[in-house]
Amino acid sequence: VFFSFGPIKTATALGGGVAILRSAQSNAADDTTCNAALKAKSKTEIADAMRRTQNAFLSQQSNYSYCIRILKCFAVHLVSHSRLLCGAMKSFLGKIGMNYD
Repeated sequence: VFFSFGPIKTATALGGGVAILRSAQSNAADDTTCNAALKAKSKTEIADAMRRTQNAFLSQQSNYSYCIRILKCFAVHLVSHSRLLCGAMKSFLGKIGMNYD
């Protein structure tokens, strides 16, 4: 099970997630191809593989880039909660040739 914390959620952490690993026996009703491939591995092996993948591809975000992300999310939040600002943003995006949707 994977819980995501993206910026569009009500109470967001502005990115990230939590993965919960269950044994294959506890979810025997789900016989998908992915589940069948994972039955041979233990939760520890899967967790170790997930950690290796995370460490290989991801690096820690700097404080500066996180502050920029917070400011962007704050701006989107302000615009989305005001009809006036939303209309102004739609007009602005149209004038510079960007699609509002």
